[in-house]
Amino acid sequence: MRDKCLHRIALLPFTNWQEVPLLITPTGLRHTAPARDVFLTELLVRQIRHTSIVDFARRVVTGTSGPAGYGFDASGGTALPAVLREPPLTAPRHLLTWRTDPAAEATVTYTAEVQDYDAAPRTLVEDLPPIGTTSGPLSARTVTAPVTDETRTAGIEVTHDRTTARVDLGQALRGHRYAHRPDPASDEAHSDVTPRTAAAWSALRAPGLVWTQAGDVTLDATGQDDLVGRPCSAGSTRRTSPCAPPAVPLPGHIRVAPDRTAW
Repeated sequence: MRDKCLHRIALLPFTNWQEVPLLITPTGLRHTAPARDVFLTELLVRQIRHTSIVDFARRVVTGTSGPAGYGFDASGGTALPAVLREPPLTAPRHLLTWRTDPAAEATVTYTAEVQDYDAAPRTLVEDLPPIGTTSGPLSARTVTAPVTDETRTAGIEVTHDRTTARVDLGQALRGHRYAHRPDPASDEAHSDVTPRTAAAWSALRAPGLVWTQAGDVTLDATGQDDLVGRPCSAGSTRRTSPCAPPAVPLPGHIRVAPDRTAW
C-alpha cells in the first residue's frame, strides 16, 4: 500500500504518467520518500515553484538531484514542460511531459540563459516598426546547446527569408507559466480599446526583452504555428509591477501590457 501511494505521488509532475520510467530499487520507491516529503510540503503550504516540480520529477526518474532548472535529460528520454507539445492556451503551466529519446544518456538539467531576469536587456515595443505588409510564414525549431557542468540551455530558432532569430527556451517557457488569462466573462476580456500592433518578427529580432510603457501592444502572430508564438509569450517585470499579472497570449496575437515584457 505504501509503494502504491509513493507511485501515485511520483507521477504527479507528468502529463503522460503512463510512459514515465520511474527508478525502482530493491526497496521499490521508498528511496523517493524524502523528496516526496519536501515536494508535498511546498505544494501544500505555498505556490509551488516550477524548479521544485522539476527536481522532484528528476529524483523519481534518476534517483538524484541537480541544479535548478525547467526540465532535464535522463537515460532514455527528456522531461520538459508540456506546453512544448500542447496548445499554449490549454497546456498546464507547470507539468512536464516525458519524451522517449534513445540518444539521451546522461542526466542533464535545462537552465535559462539569463538567471537574473530583472537584469536582462530590454527593447521598448514602441521603438519597433509598426506592422506593415504581412511578413509571411515563419518556421521554428528547438535547438540545444552543448552540456556544461551537467547543465545545458536550449532555444527556439525562428527563421524568415533566410534570417534566423533565436530566443531562449527557458524564458519562453517562463512566459507561459506567468501568462495572464482573463476570465472570458470579465470586462478585461472584452475591452473596446484597440491596442497598437507590432509584427511578431520585429519583436523576435529585437535585443533582449520587449516591453512597453504606453498602453497595450499586440504582437501579431496570426497564421503562425504555436512554436513561433511561444517566444512571444509575455512575462511580468517583477521590479516594476510586483503584483501585476503578465500579458495574455491570445490565438494569433500576444498582448504586451504596460510595464510588462515579452521575449
